[in-house]
Amino acid sequence: MLPSCPSGSATAVAPEPPRLLRVLSLWQTTAIVMGIMIGSAIFIVPAEITREVGTPRTAFWVWIISGLLSLFGALSFAELAAMLPQAGGQYVYLREAYGSLVSFLCGWAFFLAVQSGSIATVAVGFSQYLGDFFPIVPWQQKLAASATIILLTAINYRGVREGGRRK
Repeated sequence: MLPSCPSGSATAVAPEPPRLLRVLSLWQTTAIVMGIMIGSAIFIVPAEITREVGTPRTAFWVWIISGLLSLFGALSFAELAAMLPQAGGQYVYLREAYGSLVSFLCGWAFFLAVQSGSIATVAVGFSQYLGDFFPIVPWQQKLAASATIILLTAINYRGVREGGRRK
């Protein structure tokens, strides 16, 4: 039973927990996934893979197997998201499975190494392709990569801040 107010006339009501806003359409979510795939150096990696495995046929099989593994991972995350519809994604899934310490450490590992490393890789790839269009020296490529990270961080920050103002 909920405690009553001092006057005895009304009872206190617990606040409702915040809910996730479902504002992205199918096209928007698909565009995000496509951007992640393109942004994860898909234009740089195929040449490296073909060089390492030796033949285009073997490289093709590497891509097929990698695509299937990615599909299985995506389906696993989709199932987890359906079971645990909370903000936080992988952090929430690890917290529920292994506890707060594992999820905390994973979050910091992603922040310090995984995500920052992948962002740096994409920025360097962009600056290398920029060098194919404009004659720039190595220090200018580094500057372009840094500027890319700063620009995309500013865009992302603005988007998050603006999204937080919705009611």
